[in-house]
Amino acid sequence: LWAPGPVRPPPNSNVNVNVDIACKHGALVLASSTRGGTGACGGRMGDCGTWWALHTLYPASTILCGAVAPSAGSGDGSCPLCLDEEDRNRREATRSAEREKKTRRAPLSDDLVRNVYTRKSGGVPVHRLVGETNAGRCPLAPGIYHAVPRSWCRRWRTYMRAGGERPEAPTGDSLLCDAHKLPLVPNHLEAYLCGRSPTLFGGEEGEWLDRENLVVAEVLTEEEGAALGALWKNTHTSFSMKFALTTEGTNTDITWSTTPCRKCDAGHCGVDIAVRNRNRGRCKDY
Repeated sequence: LWAPGPVRPPPNSNVNVNVDIACKHGALVLASSTRGGTGACGGRMGDCGTWWALHTLYPASTILCGAVAPSAGSGDGSCPLCLDEEDRNRREATRSAEREKKTRRAPLSDDLVRNVYTRKSGGVPVHRLVGETNAGRCPLAPGIYHAVPRSWCRRWRTYMRAGGERPEAPTGDSLLCDAHKLPLVPNHLEAYLCGRSPTLFGGEEGEWLDRENLVVAEVLTEEEGAALGALWKNTHTSFSMKFALTTEGTNTDITWSTTPCRKCDAGHCGVDIAVRNRNRGRCKDY
């Protein structure tokens, strides 16, 4: 007659076979916490006899026989303590996101900052446009203005709307030529200020505008530029392109805060070959 001998434990008898589906409370882990979100589906149901035979071989395994019942607190038998913790974490994350959004958008309570944020594609302060303009005259009223790279304005508006990484303080460093570190006035801005173009962007917003100008700029009033700069209180910007418009009779004079460079090319009008006088590492996407 043959009789079975004693059951020998496997070499790795200290393994917990339920480690992937057991939570820290010794119950069934939440579906959202398992690989692929399978929850209880990540394991296989078995009767008590099968489980106790398996538990004899792996005594360190967590017993989940009571946790898989729907009456344990959740619809799928997941750990009720983990469910409560997940719910608390979700509510706290929502409150934290709301606080961050409120703090991020607080500067929009300033009318000057909001004017820049809500500015449409024209790129100029419409409240500073003169009523009627003739060809050859600047459309802007006399005053002091800032020229700010359009790419910075886009990054800042995206940050204010959706969050993410806060852009650096507004700066006009990308408007400097590499050779002399003097400002280069974008062709589209000069054409607009001199009255050769009825709009700042010349009616072109895409490839043409970017090809004809190494950097595309928007125009801010003196008050708008100061309000934006105040949002970075402890940051010193290295350069700001400012200009003043004054009228004498029918003529408009443009005075730049720093004399522009006239030796370097500010764009590629009618030329398909890119002449790089600017630091392209700073000016990409402009």
